[in-house]
Amino acid sequence: SSNRIEVAETRMRIGQAPISTQHMPGCWYGALQRCCHGGVTCGTSRSRSVSFVCGNRGLLKPLLGSVFAAVLGVTIADQQLSESSDPPIELLKGAWFAPLLEVVKREAIGQQPFLVTSALVCLASSTVAVITYVALLAFGWARMCLYTVVEIRQHEQLYQWLLDWLAAQREVHERGSRVFAEVHPEFHKIGQVSKILRVRFLPADDGTLYSFRMGGSFVWVSHYLSDRHMMSKRCAIPLSEPRLRITVLGRSKKAVNALFQVAFDHNKSKLSGNTEVFVAQPHEHAEHSHWRRLEPRRTRPLNTVVASSDPGPEFLLEDMKAFLGREDWYAQRGVPYRRGYLFHGPPGCGKTSFVTAAAGRLSCPIYVLNLADPYLSDLGLLKLVTDAPPRSILLAEDIDAAFHKVLGKAGQAANGGHTQRDGAHMGQLTFSGVLNALDGVAGQEGKIIVMTTNHPEKLDPALVRPGRVDLRARFHCATRPAIEEIFCNFYKGAALEGSELRQLAATFATTCTSDALPIAAVQGRLMQFIDDPLAASRSSPPSPEDTSIAPLTRQFVVPRGAAAVAGGEEEE
Repeated sequence: SSNRIEVAETRMRIGQAPISTQHMPGCWYGALQRCCHGGVTCGTSRSRSVSFVCGNRGLLKPLLGSVFAAVLGVTIADQQLSESSDPPIELLKGAWFAPLLEVVKREAIGQQPFLVTSALVCLASSTVAVITYVALLAFGWARMCLYTVVEIRQHEQLYQWLLDWLAAQREVHERGSRVFAEVHPEFHKIGQVSKILRVRFLPADDGTLYSFRMGGSFVWVSHYLSDRHMMSKRCAIPLSEPRLRITVLGRSKKAVNALFQVAFDHNKSKLSGNTEVFVAQPHEHAEHSHWRRLEPRRTRPLNTVVASSDPGPEFLLEDMKAFLGREDWYAQRGVPYRRGYLFHGPPGCGKTSFVTAAAGRLSCPIYVLNLADPYLSDLGLLKLVTDAPPRSILLAEDIDAAFHKVLGKAGQAANGGHTQRDGAHMGQLTFSGVLNALDGVAGQEGKIIVMTTNHPEKLDPALVRPGRVDLRARFHCATRPAIEEIFCNFYKGAALEGSELRQLAATFATTCTSDALPIAAVQGRLMQFIDDPLAASRSSPPSPEDTSIAPLTRQFVVPRGAAAVAGGEEEE
C-alpha cells in the first residue's frame, strides 16, 4: 500500500461508475509513464529486476499501450465486482450496452439526412416494383380477355399454306421491310430459257407483324422462332422451331377461320392440276419425326399410264374410289376403314406410275415411306402414319428391302427356314412395329396403303395377310398391244395422221418381244427418237438384256432410299 500513487482528478468512466487509479499498483503505472516519456527502467523496489529496452519507440509504444489496457481492464472489473452486489451479467450490460446505444443514437442524429434519403429510395423502389408487377398482371389479364393468339407449328399443313399465301400478299413482297428472298419454285421449270429471274419473298422469322383485315376484324400475323430444348442422352440441346403466330382482337375466332379459308383456297388454286408429295423425315427422337413437303408435281393423266396388270388399272382405280366413298358403310359394320394394296412385279412395269396417276385422279396427296431408313423406329413409324391425314395414299416402296439381312445362310427363307420377320433392320425398326403401324390398335383409318415390291416371295405371310393387304395386283412386262399404245401416246401430236401413226406403232410392236420388256425399257428406246416416230419404228427393238438403255430411276426422290440397302433393287 506504501507504493500506491494517487492521481488527482483522473477518472475513467465505464457506464456511470467513476473509477480512479488509486488502487493501481505503483510500479506498473510509473513504469508505463516513464516509458512513454522515454525512460528505460523502473525505480521502484518491486520492479528493479524488470527493464525495458526501448530500441524502437514506434514498436514499443503500441505494445505497452496494449499491456496497459489489459491491466486497466482487469483492475476496473475487480473494482466493480467488489463494490457492487449485482450479478456479473447485469454489470456487463450496464458497462457496455448503454454506451453502445448512446453511440448509435449520436451517429443516427449525425447521419439523419443520409438515412432519410435511403429510406425514401427504398420506399420508391418498392413502390415501382409493386406497380410493375400489378401492371404485368393487368396486361396479361387484358391480353387474355381482349386478344386471341393462335400459333401454328412448322410441320402442320396450315404452316405451309399460310406461308405461301403470305408470300403472295403485297404487304410482304412489296411493303415488307424485313423479308427472306428465294428463287421462285416456278422459275426452275423455265430457268434454262428465261432471261428474267423470278424471286419470291417470304416473311422473315424475326417476329415482324403483318396486318390484314379478315371478316371485319384486324388480324396480325408474325413469323418467329420458338426456342425449345431437345432432350438427348446426356443433355438438352437448344433448338429453334419456326412458327406462325396469329393475333386477333376479341375472343371470337371468326377472323382466324376466315384467314385459314383464304390460305386454303389459295393453296387449292395453286395445286390445280398438281399432286402434293410428302416424304418421311424420321428422327432419332420419335416425337420429332415429321413429313417434309416437296414441290407439287403435275398430275399425270391416267390414260398416259400404260400398265399391264392383273387386275387392270381401271379396276384398281374404281376400287380406290369405292373405298373413299364408303366410310359410313365401314362404320356401320364395324370394319376398320382402311384399304391395303400390294403391287408386285419386275422393276419398270408401272407400279409407281399408276400410284401417281391414281392420286391425281382421286385428289389425294402421296406420303412416301422409306422403311429402310436407319433413323426410323417403331414409335417414329407410328407417329408418321398417325400424322398422315385421311384420304391420303401411303406409299411404301420396296417393302421387301426393309429387313434385308436374314439370319442364317442364304436361301433358308425360300426353304422355309427363316422369313422376313427374322431379318435385321439397319436402324431401330422391328417387324412387329411395322405390323402394328399398318393395322394395330393404334393404326389410323381413312388411308390407302400401297406397298410395292419386286420380290413378293420374300414377304412374310403376316405382312400380306387379309386385313393388311386387301387386294394384290401383279404388274408384268408389256404386251404387244401395250407397246402400240405406248408408241401412240409418245408421239401424240406429231405431224402424222391417226392411221399412219397406228401403222408405225404396229410395225414397232411386231419387232419387240411380247411379255418380256418392261414399260420403262420401251420408253427408254423411244426417248432416243423423241422427234422422229418414223426412225423409231425402224429402229432395232430393245431387249431385256440391253444395257444401252438409260438406267431406271425412281419417280420420287426419297432420302436414304431403300434401293441403297443391300438386297433392294431399283424400281421405276
